[in-house]
Parts: sequence; C-alpha cells; structure tokens
Amino acid sequence: MRQLLLLIIITISSYKIQAQYAVNGSAIRQSCNCYTLTRDTMSQFGAVWNINKINLKQSFDFSFKVNLGCVDGNGADGIAFVLQKTSTTIGTTGTGGGSMGYWGISPAVGVTLDTYQNTSPDSDPSYDHLAIQLNGVTNHTSASSITSPTPISAISNNVEDCLDHLLRIVWNADSTKMEVYFDSSRRVSTVYNFVSNVFSGDSMVYWGFTGATGMLSNVQKFCRAIPAATLDAYASNICIDAPSIPLTGGLPPTLPGMGVGTYSIDTIVNTNGVFNPVTAGVGPHSISYIYSDAGGCKDTATQNINVRPLPTNVNAGNDASIQFGSNILLSGTANADTILWSPIIGLDNPSILTPLASPEQTTVYTLTATTQYGCKLKDSMQLVVNITCFDPPNIYTPNNDGFYDKWVVYHLSCLKNLTVDIYNRWGGLVYHSSDYKNNWDGNYNGKPLPDATYYYVCNVTNNDGSKFVKKGSVTIMR
Repeated sequence: MRQLLLLIIITISSYKIQAQYAVNGSAIRQSCNCYTLTRDTMSQFGAVWNINKINLKQSFDFSFKVNLGCVDGNGADGIAFVLQKTSTTIGTTGTGGGSMGYWGISPAVGVTLDTYQNTSPDSDPSYDHLAIQLNGVTNHTSASSITSPTPISAISNNVEDCLDHLLRIVWNADSTKMEVYFDSSRRVSTVYNFVSNVFSGDSMVYWGFTGATGMLSNVQKFCRAIPAATLDAYASNICIDAPSIPLTGGLPPTLPGMGVGTYSIDTIVNTNGVFNPVTAGVGPHSISYIYSDAGGCKDTATQNINVRPLPTNVNAGNDASIQFGSNILLSGTANADTILWSPIIGLDNPSILTPLASPEQTTVYTLTATTQYGCKLKDSMQLVVNITCFDPPNIYTPNNDGFYDKWVVYHLSCLKNLTVDIYNRWGGLVYHSSDYKNNWDGNYNGKPLPDATYYYVCNVTNNDGSKFVKKGSVTIMR
C-alpha cells in the first residue's frame, strides 16, 4: 500500500526539468524555446522557471514572443513575467485565474499582462493591461503595484487576438530602471531598487513565467527569442602560408545558465581557438559558431574560407656573372599569374620571366611569383658584375682637339680614392695628385710636356676600402 501511494505521488507530480527550465503545473514544453502555460481549459495553473539564477547587479535585456489566446470576451486570464528567489516549483496555486499564477509569490517582482477585468479585488480596468507589481500582489490599489495599469498594446485594447507579440523587458542595474516594451513600444518603466527593497540585498533570482485560467480560459504561451549566432568576418580566400586565424567574434558568448558557444571547422569542434591553413590544407573549409541556449535551441553562423596554394616551380635561375657593360638574359621559371623581378634597376622588363639584365654592379635579383589570390613565392639569384676599376690608357693625345686631351682612368667611380705620381724617364716627378679626377692634361708647370713615354705610380683605394699599388707607362703623342 505504501509503495502504491509513492507511485501515485510520483505519477501525478507536476514538476519537470526540461533542459535548463523547470516546467510546473499545466505548463508544457512545445519546442526548444516555446512553452504553453495554460491550455484552453478552466482552472489551469502553469509556471516555467529557468533553473539558473541571474544577478540583478548585472543588466539584462530579455525578449520573448507571447501569445495571449484567441478568445476575447470569454477568454482569461493572463500571464506574468516574474523574478523571484524562492524556488523553481512555485506558481501553480492561486486564488483563481485572476492571480495569473503570480499570487502569493513573495518576495518577487512581476510584470503582469492581465487580459480579464477583475474589478474586485484587483481594481482592473476594462482593457487588457500591463503593470509592474511586487510580491505576488495583483491589486492595482495596493502599494505593491509600483506602476499604474497601462494598456498592454499601444494600438489595441485587446491582445487576445491569436497573434504572437513581442515582449521585451530591460533591466539597467546601474540606474535600477526597468522598462517593459510590447510590440516595440515602451509601455511602462520604473526606477526601483529591487535588490534592496524587494529581495533584502540578495541579487540572485530566478526568472520565468506564470499563467492561469479560472472559470474562463485561453491558450496562453510564450517563446524565448532564439539568439542569433554571429561570427567575425574572415577573408574568403587565404594562402596556405598565411598566419593562423584566431576564431573570434562568436556571439552570444558562453554564459552559465544562458547558453554555450562553440567553434567548429568543417563540422569538427575546434578547441584551440585558431584556424591553421596548413593543418586545414588547400581547398574549401567552413568555420562555424554554434550557440546552444539554455533551452537547447541552436543557431549557427558559418563562413566559408578557401585555402589557396602557393605558386609552383618558382626558380630565379642559377647565379651568373658578366663583365661591366655587357648583359645577360635571366632564366626564371614559375607557374603563376603574375611575376615581378626586383630590383628593377638594370632590367629591360621586370614583369617577364626572362628579362635582359645589364646592371652596373653586382645585384641580387629576386623573382616574386603571385597567384590570382595573392599567394606569393620568391626565389633569388646573384648576378656578379666584374668591373676592372683601375683601367688607365697607355697613350693619349693632349692637343686640345677635344679628343683624348686628358689622361682618363676608366671606371673611376668605383674607386674611393686614387693618388697619382707620374715621372719622366729620368725619374723626375712631372705630375702629382692625391685625389685624381681625370684632370692631367700633359702639362708640367703650365707648359706642355714633350711627346715621350712617362711612368706612373698609382695608390688605389677601392670603394670597399681595399688598397693596392699599380705601376705602368703612358705615352703622350700630340
């Protein structure tokens, strides 16, 4: 007999945990985010509570769809959005449908949406009305009613119209202001310190909905808004050698009791928070942020990323050498959409694989190959320019005819310094310069030297600082 009684108690229990919500009394869960509080039946009491408390020292902005039934004149009674700290099993008793399941819940804050006029004891107006009321009291003449009854809708006195309506409740913890919107129109607001004046300093509360019917009835239900998942925008094409991409911007964030967000790459959950192009490999990939709210509803934001390959067969060719003043065809190869040699100095066309190169000094040429997606690969070669920096003539004709009138040392620009001493055949010094600039005109003390062979001793300092001494002869022939 005792076992049978226990079985009966368990069977008729009206308290059910479904996902993150406790469903009580006549309330039933219809989908992951929608609950029916009362069916179109008399004497219904239903309540749905989120089993995780929220902190009223933090602001919130909750949005719901509410449907208050299809029956107007003979429909009743209404629903309430409630903040309370007692438990998640209350809200299924009351003095009748007029209590909306909210009666007797204390301490509590209720946003009541009343669809039936109970003139006694609640002093209800004739229109469907809304108010903020404290501690389970629904009488509008009570001090616990901290806002006056206001039409629920800004455009109609009747909201038992079979339609879904948007109910939004905003709490600003800093200003202790609560605002209630219905179909995007603000209906009531109040500045009231609920934590201090209602909950005796305890800021942690449950939230949920209650609803009831009495001798009249209506289907009354609410749906939580399913949060839309969002994700930061990423480039649609990236190169395989690009840095790893941090997975960021997933919203809403993971919050205890509210929901969990996870990232995935190609449907595989990602735990390290990055997209690595090398690990992913060349080809299309999907990055997703999946948000699962407390009721089990999910929304996914997805972006596609294509990992693009680098150019192939990129080769700048072998190192080479030329004599100063000559040229050579560079022999680059690449499978790419565009190529560019750099530096461009000394090249006839830096945008082809085999430009003609004639630099005046040794140059490292880099071949950069680029695909249509901007993926680059480089290779370099060195072209050595052999320059005989000290290259003086062995004869010149300083006769003022404009040709070979001075002793010109070729490639003088590649020398840092040149000291010149020139002697006649008897060893007499006929010319000296400690910084020669191709200016000896074959004169000595302002007079032309006779045609003859002369002998030079040159101390050469190259641009790199190296030094050497060069000796030789030069013949003046006018």
